[in-house]
Amino acid sequence: MSNLMLHAGGRVASLDEVRNCPTPASVGRWHPTPHATVLDAVKETLLGAGYSVRAEKYALARSDARFFGVLDLETPLVQGVSLSVGVRNSTDKSFPLGFAAGSRVFVCDNLAFSAELMVRRKHTLNGMKMFGMAIGQAVASLASFKDMEASRIQRLAETELTPASASHLILSAFRRGIINTHQIANVCQEWEEPRHEDFRPRTAWSLFNAFTEILRDRAVKSPQTFVASTIRLNGLMLPEAKLELAIAV
Repeated sequence: MSNLMLHAGGRVASLDEVRNCPTPASVGRWHPTPHATVLDAVKETLLGAGYSVRAEKYALARSDARFFGVLDLETPLVQGVSLSVGVRNSTDKSFPLGFAAGSRVFVCDNLAFSAELMVRRKHTLNGMKMFGMAIGQAVASLASFKDMEASRIQRLAETELTPASASHLILSAFRRGIINTHQIANVCQEWEEPRHEDFRPRTAWSLFNAFTEILRDRAVKSPQTFVASTIRLNGLMLPEAKLELAIAV
């Protein structure tokens, strides 16, 4: 099962709990959508495109007004890595309807976003309709995203790093604001003494996962910051790679 890192009083929730969450009445131009409606739209779109869900986990926060979910798909990229999507919703005006896709590294159990495949729509009268159309476009592009991710991971796994080149990349990540001063030592520790045997090879893939292992606490606390950090990390480690999909969502 995928893990959700919960902050500020969040809790893991069952599907029944998600479905039973109350939804406030509309006020003016604000038309909140039930959490279950958002989740069902994502799952139905994935199913319609031929994707099956391997594992799923949900969380609720702030008196159940905020919902987060992670769905791991039966879509392997390479050994130990699968395609995953995230979904979130709020009924307290804190953030809009949201959908994102990335790769899940099961060894570290983290999400590593390498492309800006995200959907965000406001809670308006037609917000859910527009959200449904947008995630339909995004899911349609998952096939090309899958191929791009597999190629990226393979290239990272085949790129060997010397101690000097690894140190240079860690320092460059700090200079670019991907990690802060407090995280430098943690990334170095994870790189030099990886907690997972799969990342003992001295490759760019192992270093990438040392970074995401340290950065993953941002995934729920600040999803946009986490996505931005991992996209910039990809740009650092594979500067010639194209990291944005040609789809406007």
